Amino acid sequence: MIILGINAYHGDAAAAIVKDGKLIAAAEEERFNRFKHCAGFPTQAVKYCLTAAGVGIEKVDHVGISRDPSAHLHKKILFAASRAAKQASSSVWRASGPSSNVAVVESAEDNSNGDGPGVFRQIRDRLGNAARVRDLKQELARQLNTSTKSIRA
Repeated sequence: MIILGINAYHGDAAAAIVKDGKLIAAAEEERFNRFKHCAGFPTQAVKYCLTAAGVGIEKVDHVGISRDPSAHLHKKILFAASRAAKQASSSVWRASGPSSNVAVVESAEDNSNGDGPGVFRQIRDRLGNAARVRDLKQELARQLNTSTKSIRA
């Protein structure tokens, strides 16, 4: 059994591969791109692990992801909103759910009168990123230039 482990989309992105209960390879993405504590998807680390194990992605039995993109999402949104409210006191709004937050943020950004639109853009980008990484099988296939059918994870 071959298991690929991925730590993605926050600091210290990394990958590891275990074959029949034995660790074959593990690497942080920063080893390849030379950016300390890099975030994002660890494409180069995954490729390294697969090469070290001598297998392609189609031979991987399971893929383990070390994070839940929706974990504490409401707390993150409320925290970001409270910071935005402090920086742009003329725009007051409440976060009520991921699907409506993007529209609320865009509305608040339009009405911010130049009082910190970068904060609203950051919130919108974080919400978009959370939505983007929900289907990690599709993202893994995209990063490895293969079809989702070849990934049995």
